[in-house]
Amino acid sequence: NVNQFASQTYTITPGNCYMIDSVIVDGNYIGNPGTYTFNNVNGPHTIYASFRTVPIIVADGPLSFCIGTVRNLDAGAGYANYIWSNGATSQIAQVSTSGTYTCTVTGGGGCTSSASVTVVVNPLPVVSINPFYPADNNHVCLNGNNINGLIGSSYGMPVGGSYSGTGVFCVFFQCYWVPSMAGLGTHTVTYSYTDSNGCSNTASMNVVVDTPATVNAGPSSMILCNTL
Repeated sequence: NVNQFASQTYTITPGNCYMIDSVIVDGNYIGNPGTYTFNNVNGPHTIYASFRTVPIIVADGPLSFCIGTVRNLDAGAGYANYIWSNGATSQIAQVSTSGTYTCTVTGGGGCTSSASVTVVVNPLPVVSINPFYPADNNHVCLNGNNINGLIGSSYGMPVGGSYSGTGVFCVFFQCYWVPSMAGLGTHTVTYSYTDSNGCSNTASMNVVVDTPATVNAGPSSMILCNTL
């Protein structure tokens, strides 16, 4: 019993080889604290605690991720010793390759228990971009032809990615490459693609926009482009 508007603190002490798993106060999960205080008590309250012997491994992100990512696996605080299957000996192990990782913990009472998680590391997609003007070594005149309908085309592979760079113009869910918009010089066009695993990669190429040349042919003149 607690006097009205008084406070009452409860200490949760697990038995030998046990850890506090969860604490429920008035039907709400509040984590796994070792103590809890009811303040200004003015009615009935409930507090429940559950315990466990096996560690719970929690990752700082999805267990399926892209190559190049480092994931932290956390076996939880409060154990005397930690031994991971990858050789780590602390509460947190860092992993970057596929496999099953097991952590064996030793409690304060000398009891040991283990838990495991499986990690899947996905490769990056193989991405490529094909020349816009292959017959001219990817050179084009300033007033040359546009490249239309980039989205869904076979310029970027696999199909389904996006294009960016100087001269790329996108509108109404479609993209184009426009030499006159890019201007004279060498321009980099990049194709980006993300696969079903959420892994992304890019490929880039250079496109050269050349100045048209005027050739005097007597009474009339002819405009040429000094492409290679």
